[in-house]
Amino acid sequence: MKFQKILYLIVTVLLLSFVISGALAAEFRVAQKQGTNITVAKDEKVKNLYTAGNVISIDGDIEKGLRAAGNMVTVNGNVENSVCAAGGTVIIRGAVGDSVHAGAGTVIIESQIQEDVFLGGGNIVISKTASIGGDLFVGGGTVDIQGSVVGDVNIGGGQVIINSKIGGNVKANVDELKLDGQAEIVGDLTYSSSKEALIADQAKVLGEINFKKAELGKTDLIKRPKALIGILSLAFLLKVLMGIATGLVLVYIFRNITDKAVKEALTRFWPNLGAGFSALILTPVAFIILLITVVGIGVASLTIAIYGLLILLSVTLASITFGSWLIKVFGKKSEYSVDWKTVILGVIALKLVILIPLVGWLVGLVFALISLGALVRLFYQAVVRN
Repeated sequence: MKFQKILYLIVTVLLLSFVISGALAAEFRVAQKQGTNITVAKDEKVKNLYTAGNVISIDGDIEKGLRAAGNMVTVNGNVENSVCAAGGTVIIRGAVGDSVHAGAGTVIIESQIQEDVFLGGGNIVISKTASIGGDLFVGGGTVDIQGSVVGDVNIGGGQVIINSKIGGNVKANVDELKLDGQAEIVGDLTYSSSKEALIADQAKVLGEINFKKAELGKTDLIKRPKALIGILSLAFLLKVLMGIATGLVLVYIFRNITDKAVKEALTRFWPNLGAGFSALILTPVAFIILLITVVGIGVASLTIAIYGLLILLSVTLASITFGSWLIKVFGKKSEYSVDWKTVILGVIALKLVILIPLVGWLVGLVFALISLGALVRLFYQAVVRN
């Protein structure tokens, strides 16, 4: 119990209370069946929304932040804070009061974004009706910038068109770059490409133009900290969404075993921590010993296969376990719960905690070990019964 109290204190201080309280106060809407659509009506008022489904339509205003994942995500209402979205197609038509992070096959921005925008996808369109109040970081196969950008633009892509006013510098690693007649770059244009840009006579570059001829597809993003940060931010978002998707599969398709494993992990903390640590260390040792004997080769192969499966499951289960623990502690619940709220909160919170040097990694390891221990004990019990 002492360790759990220490863990409680660490997470309370380092996770930052607004992250947890914000997620707990959020509204969660997740499709219960495959192909189900999610809609926020125009007259609805939602403070903070986390949602996942097939077709997601946000027609009402969101008073705080929006996190959405689906085959098609359309945001028609205004969002006061930031938007994080991923899917096959993402369209943002409502005004956004903070930043936008989006990754999809096609991303279309048609509205005013107050802060920075991070985009990744096959086709990226910043329409004429759009405006970006901060910097733009974008990576895509085809990038069409028709709307204005107040800050800098950092681009990595195939075919890129700029036909609007850019208030800062433009840095690009592209196959083809084209500046149409309404393009105006207040700062410098620095780009790397296999051929020189096509610049219309009416286009303006008020700063310097720096061209570096490069081999097709070769980039130097590592030398550009801001662009790299943008890509990493998008990668983090996609990693979170993948974690949520995997967690929801466990909760709704393998509900019984997931529910048992999470509650077993948390109610028998120390035994499961010991079992998880032992399984992590001793199983590879046993595998090597079995390989030495001819008879044990078959058993060794089966053992390492089961071991790998349990490790993979424990990583995903750790987030669900963490979410269940958070909801019980901060939500003052009488027992541990396992549902979609647990998945979304757990994945987001644990991935944020892990970013904290050393301590965050230890917290993640502890929850992975107790999850692994619970799975091992349940597996052993099932074998004994049979």
